[in-house]
Amino acid sequence: MSVEKIEKLKPAKEVIKETKYQIFNMEDLPDDERLAMQDAIAAYKQSTNTEFLAGACAVAYNGEKIVKHNHSNEPGKGQEGHAEMLALDGLYATVNPADRKLKMLALAASYPDEELLREGKKYDENTRVENLHDIDVHPLCGRCLKMISDYTGNNAPYSAETGKRSAPWDPVILMYTGTGQVVRTTLSVLYPMPHVPHQIKIRPWEKKDRDQAPDTYSAK
Repeated sequence: MSVEKIEKLKPAKEVIKETKYQIFNMEDLPDDERLAMQDAIAAYKQSTNTEFLAGACAVAYNGEKIVKHNHSNEPGKGQEGHAEMLALDGLYATVNPADRKLKMLALAASYPDEELLREGKKYDENTRVENLHDIDVHPLCGRCLKMISDYTGNNAPYSAETGKRSAPWDPVILMYTGTGQVVRTTLSVLYPMPHVPHQIKIRPWEKKDRDQAPDTYSAK
């Protein structure tokens, strides 16, 4: 755990506002985020995976939420069954298609040989956090981040019909730390350069001459 002194002391819940990674005590979180984190912890306690324990809670903007723990995969089965993936799949199979906008995802995780709460000293006003390596936390893996990005429309920054840029969704990501506190950040911080595939839908001008179609998929 990397802990450094800073000259200007501030309450822990304000230190996070100056960085991309905010640290909150559980009681300082907004009610919906605290409940999501508590649900993720409860799911984590149900996991029987022998390599990694994880619980996740996915919450939509309409308030619908799904809570899952990771699966116990057989050797050689790959990385299927992550708690985050299962929570997202469950959420989008439940909510109305018009409400498929992810508001937040909370994750609690640890190795089987370590406790979820494993640090006696909490982060406070003397803590400086510049990146996740400064925090005792198990973050989301790259595969889950891409799945969240795909589900939130981050992979489609331009409209397939108009070619105009669309505002990306940026859900809140909550991760439980070994100190019993919560890291609060967003998808765009953890996954700043999402994969942008070509849209599947063919636009009118592409039917006639694909070579002359405007380049609406670049990052310009």
